[in-house]
Amino acid sequence: MPVLSMDYLLPTLIVLFWTISIAHGHKQKSCSSEKRCKCIQLADETWKAVCSGLALYQFPTFQEDVSEINLNNNSIRHWNATRQFPFYLRELSMQKNTLFFYGISDLSFIKDLVNLRVLDVSDNVDYERDMGYPAKDFRLLKDLTALYIDGLRLGNFNANEWNLTSLTNLTIVDHCFFVRLDEGFFSGLQNLEYLLINGCPLLKTIDEGVFSWLPFLHTLDLSFNEHLKFAPFKNVSLDLQSTKIQILKAKKVHCTFGIGNLLRRDHIINFQNTSITELDLSSNRIEMMEKDVPKYLPSNLTILNVSDNQFTWGLYMLSYTFLRNLRIADVSLQYSYSFKNINEMGCENSLDCGDTTSESLLFSEDASNHHQASLSRKINISVYVPCKLEKIFFHSSKFYFNIGEVHVRHNHIKEYHVKNNFFYSLIGPMYGMEYAEYVDFSRNFVKNISKSFFDTFPNLTYLDLSKNLLGNCLNENVQYDHFKSLQKLVEIRLSSNEISTLPSKLLSNAVSLEILDLSYNLISNFTFTLSVKSPLKILDLSNNRLREMSRENINSLEDKHRRFNLTLDLSGNLLDCTCDTIPFIHWIRDSEINFQNKNSYQCKMSHNRKRTFSELTSILNELGNECSSNAASMTIGITMTVMAVIIVGITTLLYRFRWTIRYFFYLTKWEFQEIISPKEQKRQKDFEYSAFVTYSENDSNFAEIEMVHHLEEEGTLKICLPNRDFSPNVRTYGSITRAIHNSKKIICIVTEAFLEDRWCMYQLQMAEEDRVHREDSDCIVFIFFSPPSEEDMRGVDRSLFLVSLIEQRSYALFPKIEAERALFWQKLVDVLK
Repeated sequence: MPVLSMDYLLPTLIVLFWTISIAHGHKQKSCSSEKRCKCIQLADETWKAVCSGLALYQFPTFQEDVSEINLNNNSIRHWNATRQFPFYLRELSMQKNTLFFYGISDLSFIKDLVNLRVLDVSDNVDYERDMGYPAKDFRLLKDLTALYIDGLRLGNFNANEWNLTSLTNLTIVDHCFFVRLDEGFFSGLQNLEYLLINGCPLLKTIDEGVFSWLPFLHTLDLSFNEHLKFAPFKNVSLDLQSTKIQILKAKKVHCTFGIGNLLRRDHIINFQNTSITELDLSSNRIEMMEKDVPKYLPSNLTILNVSDNQFTWGLYMLSYTFLRNLRIADVSLQYSYSFKNINEMGCENSLDCGDTTSESLLFSEDASNHHQASLSRKINISVYVPCKLEKIFFHSSKFYFNIGEVHVRHNHIKEYHVKNNFFYSLIGPMYGMEYAEYVDFSRNFVKNISKSFFDTFPNLTYLDLSKNLLGNCLNENVQYDHFKSLQKLVEIRLSSNEISTLPSKLLSNAVSLEILDLSYNLISNFTFTLSVKSPLKILDLSNNRLREMSRENINSLEDKHRRFNLTLDLSGNLLDCTCDTIPFIHWIRDSEINFQNKNSYQCKMSHNRKRTFSELTSILNELGNECSSNAASMTIGITMTVMAVIIVGITTLLYRFRWTIRYFFYLTKWEFQEIISPKEQKRQKDFEYSAFVTYSENDSNFAEIEMVHHLEEEGTLKICLPNRDFSPNVRTYGSITRAIHNSKKIICIVTEAFLEDRWCMYQLQMAEEDRVHREDSDCIVFIFFSPPSEEDMRGVDRSLFLVSLIEQRSYALFPKIEAERALFWQKLVDVLK
């Protein structure tokens, strides 16, 4: 019996092993003599061989059913006579090899690939050489539609050598050494539709007639040829009149650094006769245009990108109204700089001299300062835009002003992208906003919004005010709704605004609101103020200071969920897990509301223990045991809680008013009579010093030598220098407070060392407290050695404090030029007297 079983078992095992081997062989098919190549089966049951990055020095062989080959990132240079490519190969990519290294340009291996459609032999030149293309090797590629190749110095695509009638896409990027594009350069590629020539550092000339050989040309990209400049575009525009051009890109055809550029009428005058719908002139240091330049842009232009330039105000801007079909305009990133390598620092900057009269420019006298208005100035302007414009990108352009009355005339703009500027106050009104649906005011340091600013935005559906400073503008003391007129608003983002409490009427009229983002604020007590009619679907309260929610708010949220399937995010809040919050914890567990990231929620239990909601069942069991104590324990617990609240409250008050308390404490020790009548104003005759000077040790030479010489010796003033006038054992908090109180002015020498010195910051805090009780609100004088910047003010605590002080008063800038310093010292003496 056992022998009979083996007779049946052995053939069965053999068949099974053979079947498994065949299946495994199909799964691990080898399509190349190089075993490291990956083989991927395509939809038409042919194969793609991926042999990139294998450090190959010669071609491997491939199976006949391979239709795509990737040999990128190898070191292949030589070719032998044995055919190693499949006859029906459609795509071959050999990017980043060494085909043109050492002056060798043998591409004879491609002549047999008559079915090839896509060929990539780009990035195969080590450096500039006098080489041309082996056009004879390309002539048989009748089906080739896309070619990616380096720009060889002596290369061209003229009709005498080339005849690729199927080629529609030619891409030349980075490894390009063209010096000139002459009249017949592309005459052998007359069916081209897409032509990209980027990164040719030597290209300066384009002859007339270069592109006239390409009647089907749809897209022309001449970007990143940084020495080309605008002059050759006169010839380009002439040629494009005889093509089907739709897209023209000329980004960064000037190098990064240098004087601003003038876009002249003769550069683009023939574009008006082309069919261009999209034009990119970004990153070209354009500062000014001749007044009629926009008038000569293509009449069918729908997309215009002039971002990353340096535009100044001029009457040429009024000509933009001639672009009657423009839909999208990008004028963002003004006065910004971007470059790929340090070599751009040494680029040529020669003037393109022409007939440029003042009449042809017509710019305002203060054009150079257009982007920096006074922080307190309210700008009232009228803006004229193309009548069909729908989207405008105006972000990251370093504009500093408060938005006052603005008239956007005869417009249909739906989207305003104006983030990352410096619009400190939104005052308004802004007229002409009837079509606005999308507005992005994020990252603008907005501190104030007038209650009527958004009254002229009746159709707004998306509003982004995130990453601003609206904490003081949107709080529980505000009795009106800034957004009362936004009844069509669907989404509003108020994240990262230092909001601690919410106005009682916030968004009470937003009857269409679906998404409300209040994340990354300081909200500790969320009050649901939305209209009952609002179809709220997403409420983001993540990363605030919430501990729990009231029953009233819970009921409102449940009602929203029943009607609109609400999603709620409470992650990043340290919730309370106590006896009092058990109903709140049960609600989170049992509610059908979709709580985003619920398992990551954290709560604080007794003894400040933190637990995550992944242990929610265990948390509730533990709370049940802790909260089952007797009434006496409850009373003790309540008493302790009340005491804790009182202590926290007192501590909070002490911390909040710590500088005021410290100021009056030390002042009391020295001048008790000032505490008796704290409202009495300081008089001129009571001051012991003309000025108290606060400075860091690193700036002691300036303060104790130069200031003493100019203010005391020459100016006959008496100033107080802590390092000089107080011995180390007397220089206490109290003595400093008294000296500040008895000084007419307080001079702060603000440097990086000053900002890092805690003793200096203490003196500045005391000076600010003293200023509050004076008649002279400008008693603090700031002296900077360079204009203050955001980087100077980095650091949360001192940044907010110093920025608020500097905004309230002017500051003095110490001259770098010796000849100007005498006037500086004289003006400072006058101020102190």
